[in-house]
Amino acid sequence: MVQRAIKPQTYENLLRHLVAVEENRSQWVHDYFPQISPERKQVVNLLDLYVRQLEAFLENSIRSEKSNNELPFVIMGSQVELINPETGKRQILEILPLYEERIKSHHISILSPMGSALLLKSKGASVTIKAPRGDINWQIISIKYPENSTPGQ
Repeated sequence: MVQRAIKPQTYENLLRHLVAVEENRSQWVHDYFPQISPERKQVVNLLDLYVRQLEAFLENSIRSEKSNNELPFVIMGSQVELINPETGKRQILEILPLYEERIKSHHISILSPMGSALLLKSKGASVTIKAPRGDINWQIISIKYPENSTPGQ
């Protein structure tokens, strides 16, 4: 993995988030999926991959106050700027953790079709969302981590 620079405070916030995910993911999965099901297994696998990828990122990151807090992939708590290549429409979404309720229209859960499609994707990646009126394509323009964000707390 390529080394990336992140601000020291962001590193600390992400480290706390990683610990919270590792400590609580079994309970979160049980709360949302009390019965064994394909959906439950899919979320367990996604969270396992999430932990591995975030661990690798933090292990290889360099802490620098000069960082712009861009992330190499979408995580819980990140703000993702998207563009629809067909229409040119842009939007910024905030990816909420499994356990947080949607607060505003631009907040989406990792359990939503859009949230699960975006989670762990990198800048420049394209995702296709199945919608009742047909597929909608989006491309990731940027992934930022808000200065005062601590997902999972």
